[in-house]
Amino acid sequence: MKLQKWFMSVAAVAVLAAPGAAQAALITAWDYTVNAHWENWTPGSVTNFVEGNEDVLQWGTEDDGGQSNGLSQLRVTNNIAGTIITNDGVGSPGATVTHNNFAIDPPTLESTDLVVDLTFGPSGSGESVPFTQTFFIDFDETLNQEPCLPDSASVCDDIFVLNNPSDLSVQFQVEDYLYTASLVFDEANFEGGQIFFDDLDGDGVAELYFLTQENFSSILPTNIVITAQQVPEPAALGLVGAGIFGLGLAARRRRKA
Repeated sequence: MKLQKWFMSVAAVAVLAAPGAAQAALITAWDYTVNAHWENWTPGSVTNFVEGNEDVLQWGTEDDGGQSNGLSQLRVTNNIAGTIITNDGVGSPGATVTHNNFAIDPPTLESTDLVVDLTFGPSGSGESVPFTQTFFIDFDETLNQEPCLPDSASVCDDIFVLNNPSDLSVQFQVEDYLYTASLVFDEANFEGGQIFFDDLDGDGVAELYFLTQENFSSILPTNIVITAQQVPEPAALGLVGAGIFGLGLAARRRRKA
């Protein structure tokens, strides 16, 4: 099943206004910052460095057949800031992931964690909540020879799998509004790549995975979107007595064995 959009959790906070505080109105705009980086890559011979506003993983050796255009890389942007308008349907820029997919000899990347650090709060309030989420990625540097996956656009597309899609959606409530914060990526904007949600390994469980073309820089931009829905009364998501945005929540989960 081809996936046109997937919603990635980028922020989670469960807070209520302090007693007596007037916070029942819809929060229409949010100030935010985003930083992202790679951690826990295997094998350890993969190189990590910062170049400009991107955190970079680089691996492999030059292809002996003279086919290489450079070493393979995963790059993710940093130092993003702006304002998100609630319910505008468009959102604001989030991190961009780039895979430079070139013909190389081993060693090749096998897995890595993408760590996203985000802060956000009502615009102009001067208050914000920090949140950290980790996404667990398995990577397959294909041998560039048949057979390939049926949907490969080249011989053969590389594959990376996001292993914890259950963590990719979140809601939080502030007074009588339920908000959903999402990092949205659209396949129509994925240069040189395709997105799927399907049973890749035949175990009966669908995986979220990406195909990236050989000898191409596949670029996946994202947008952060916040939507809101009014609810009759505060639900159990709130923490009674916590000041508005007085609580930060950090969540890091271990990769499943």
